Amino acid sequence: MLRPVRLRLKKPLEGPYTRLIRRPIPEVQALGEGQTVAIVRAARIKEVVPLYPSLAACYYPKKKKSNGLCAEDFSDVVRAQFILDEWAEDGEITLSYLAVPVGYIRLPSARWVSALTARITPWNEAPVELWRQHISRDIWLNIVRIYRFEPLAIAVIPKNEVQTQASPMRLDKLEPVLSDAEFAEKLDQLLCEVDGKQEDRKDILGAASLKMHGQGRINERQELASTYTARDFYEDSGFDEDEIMGWKQQLIRKQQLIFYGPPGTGKTFIAQCLARCMLSQTSGFSEIVQFHPSYSYEDFVQGIRPQATGGAIEFELAEGRFISFCKRAEKVSGPCILIIDEINRANLSRVFGELMYLLEYRESEVSLSGGGAPFKIPQNVYLIGTMNTADRSIALVDQALRRRFTFARIEPNYSALKRQLEKYNYPATELVEVLKEINHSIGDANHELGISFFLGDDDQLPMVLPTIWVGEIEPYLEEVFYDRPERMKDFRWEILKQGKLKKWD
Repeated sequence: MLRPVRLRLKKPLEGPYTRLIRRPIPEVQALGEGQTVAIVRAARIKEVVPLYPSLAACYYPKKKKSNGLCAEDFSDVVRAQFILDEWAEDGEITLSYLAVPVGYIRLPSARWVSALTARITPWNEAPVELWRQHISRDIWLNIVRIYRFEPLAIAVIPKNEVQTQASPMRLDKLEPVLSDAEFAEKLDQLLCEVDGKQEDRKDILGAASLKMHGQGRINERQELASTYTARDFYEDSGFDEDEIMGWKQQLIRKQQLIFYGPPGTGKTFIAQCLARCMLSQTSGFSEIVQFHPSYSYEDFVQGIRPQATGGAIEFELAEGRFISFCKRAEKVSGPCILIIDEINRANLSRVFGELMYLLEYRESEVSLSGGGAPFKIPQNVYLIGTMNTADRSIALVDQALRRRFTFARIEPNYSALKRQLEKYNYPATELVEVLKEINHSIGDANHELGISFFLGDDDQLPMVLPTIWVGEIEPYLEEVFYDRPERMKDFRWEILKQGKLKKWD
């Protein structure tokens, strides 16, 4: 069912494109449309291979013969095999896709392989399970990057003719079906799913192979659960469910929300949890982008960028991160959430440009300064920003932009820290009291010390606490108390470990 069929060509493809892999139309369509980035086969894909709809791979469903034109035809398949069908009348096959291997994973011969295959391909689980049971060799999850190019007409040699001449054909204007960000996100989601059930990951091609094709593991992993409730949010963050539902209502009503507060209060983590809560049991998705002082309109919306073509430099209008995100959002019905970390570190008026208008008037569309078709923000797009008030007060944010967002202040959550420390029977009260004393001495809510310094090393916190305090907390306090150095003496680790935090030493 998933076995390749070799064909003889009058003119072989140039370079590594020496093998043809024939696959049924529904699967090729799913790869070409970017619905999946993987193929499950009983062999590894190690080289670049042409990919095109199969005229030879047909299936026998009950009572009638199917020519493999749609996935629905195989809902009641009882057996599958390869047969040679008649070629098109002109004796040619149109080729327009290449499958470039990025990595492969050996799958165990377990029942969940059929369920995984059914989820990432158009096939139903029943025929896949029948195929799997009859495979005696290893089964491989082949991760491929699909590139589109101008169609070529491939002539097939009749069986009764002998091949006498062969000349290579060149492929030009290769374009990836999915952008780097889209491919990386789908790859990371797929590997997350396999991670939970696959013990041996040694068969994945190394990072060098990923980098060769412009990939790499994404940092903004989209961790969507089938169900993620306010209660789950509370268990992960410690914030009250009523407060969580209030944030959700703010985001739904305004569609743009900013979490702001002092450093170390978990704003980015809370934004990701809220996104999970919004996306629970939906077809939506989320991404994260971090702003910085050099981030520009050209990076976020669109701009002219140089491209090297045939040794010459050409300039073309390229989409920014937000335009690409919105185009993806148009293809799904669920909410799509873009998390903008450190949103106030960029020049927001310059970065957003015409979006200032579109964020408030979602039903309108405007022509962007770089040209192109009029642009409109899809109704299912939501923005969640995080803002560190110690870096830049929200009072410095453009007033026009502030009207487009609703704000939620995040303060140090002492009860959440205490609850987490008590899980490990640590002396939580002493540390929480010292933290409260420090923040009272700071006297500025925008520069308070957050709780995230003490999270993440739960099973070894007593051992690493001195390093955290001397290397991270003391430098921060020295900056906060630069005009009041006398207040620092009581918060040095050498002093605290002999007094208020002696149970931690």
